Amino acid sequence: MPLLSGNLWFLLKKLYKYDSYNLRAFLYCKRKNYKKGVALHKQNSRKRFDIFRCPAKGRYASYPFLVKSNGDVFLFYYTFIFAKGWKVYVCKNFKENYLLTVDGMANKGATGLMFRDRLYAILHSGEHSGRELKMLSFDPQLHIAEEKKVQFEKLHGDFNYPFFVDDNHGNIILLFSTKKDSAFRNYFAVSKDLEKWSEPKEINLIGNKGRRMACVKDHLNLFHMVWEVEKNILYSFSRDFMNWETPLCVDDNSQRPKISTVNGAILVAYEKQEEDVYYIILSKVESGDVTKHIIHNSKEEISRPSNCIDYEDKLIVSWSKFVLLNKIIEYKFLDKQDIL
Repeated sequence: MPLLSGNLWFLLKKLYKYDSYNLRAFLYCKRKNYKKGVALHKQNSRKRFDIFRCPAKGRYASYPFLVKSNGDVFLFYYTFIFAKGWKVYVCKNFKENYLLTVDGMANKGATGLMFRDRLYAILHSGEHSGRELKMLSFDPQLHIAEEKKVQFEKLHGDFNYPFFVDDNHGNIILLFSTKKDSAFRNYFAVSKDLEKWSEPKEINLIGNKGRRMACVKDHLNLFHMVWEVEKNILYSFSRDFMNWETPLCVDDNSQRPKISTVNGAILVAYEKQEEDVYYIILSKVESGDVTKHIIHNSKEEISRPSNCIDYEDKLIVSWSKFVLLNKIIEYKFLDKQDIL
């Protein structure tokens, strides 16, 4: 029986052009006990998956981040390329992939934005205890990528979790952490041209247990920030980036938050695990209240959700999934009326 099952599995993979992911997804959804979030739905009288796979390069593709510009969707991610190490790519409209990093062997955790007709990404690069900040730029028309280090004269150490924020007034704010032993110190610096940066200032609100900051500015010129403290997701807002309101707990036993604003709504995407089930959650924060939406759940590891962006009448969220000794990137379209 095992031999027959193995041969049958091989033939089925042949029929699906060796795409074991699509085959596994098909068989999983056919089980009687499949969970909400991976079920099939009807569209144009045909059944389709409501979760899609991004055609990422390499192996162990992870940490997606979404940027929308001029009707196009760009997805940053890092992945492992054999004999070359960890590299950062950008995928345009979930189709074409472009390599952004050239040197170095460990480039991870890119987040980005569009600034003056170019895509910019910020990430940490290098091994633990000695990671540096690296900035990537990409011309979406000419498909030309450049990279450079971001350095500060009076600040050295193990740099972690960088994040770009557009203040909507021509300035870019860079958030990042430095780590020594098990303690973090969290900073921000400001630039008008992404060349010269102000002297970093510490964000005391976060504390030495806080990390993984993400921030966005809304149409009312309010800054909204989330961060993680010992697997608790906290949220606060400010008008000047210096004086922050009392933090609100978005969720516990959760990590890796990303924040976005869509039609005035504040949306926080993050991962959560309860027993042997993994969740991707998108929470709406409004007037001190938190409304949680389970975007996807799985017994296979799903983690590192992207920020949420709006695309026509939909929302898009992406994440990484561990499957068959590999990591892939999935994304999902959501109806705005269900979330907003």
